[in-house]
Amino acid sequence: MEKSEEKSEWSLRPAVFEDLAQIVAIEASTKPGTDRWNQKAFEDYLAGHAKLPSDLWVVTDDETDEKVAGYLVLGYCGYAELWNLAVHPDYQKQGLGRRLIQAAIRSAIKKNCQKLILEVRLSNQGAIAFYEKNGFKRIAHRENFYQDQEDALTFELPLCASS
Repeated sequence: MEKSEEKSEWSLRPAVFEDLAQIVAIEASTKPGTDRWNQKAFEDYLAGHAKLPSDLWVVTDDETDEKVAGYLVLGYCGYAELWNLAVHPDYQKQGLGRRLIQAAIRSAIKKNCQKLILEVRLSNQGAIAFYEKNGFKRIAHRENFYQDQEDALTFELPLCASS
């Protein structure tokens, strides 16, 4: 289990099948219906059946290591791509999203990725502000990106991967 230098009651670790119900519940409570991943999608990542190499991390309470407060799914295809990130509404604004991003950055650097990219809904101003605050830069505007035809912004964070 990975501990942050800052004092907290939360730790990061790879997700396990026992986390699945909580991950799916967080997904349902934080994403519009058209954006939600279904349980099978998360099962595929946990089982290692993703089409590309990937990681699924959770942030859990230190006391029991059973309460999942958030998660991220990160894929690797020559660069790192943040496919999904969510923090339960009860635990937002407590630094857990930042810790998940930091874990993604560390993982991408370990895999020699030169950049981390992601897409976010144009209407999701909270997420846009969060990613910009964490050093991501807008690099593209993708029209009709989502199933409901909403546009997306593509963000990139250059990384200093080792050679």
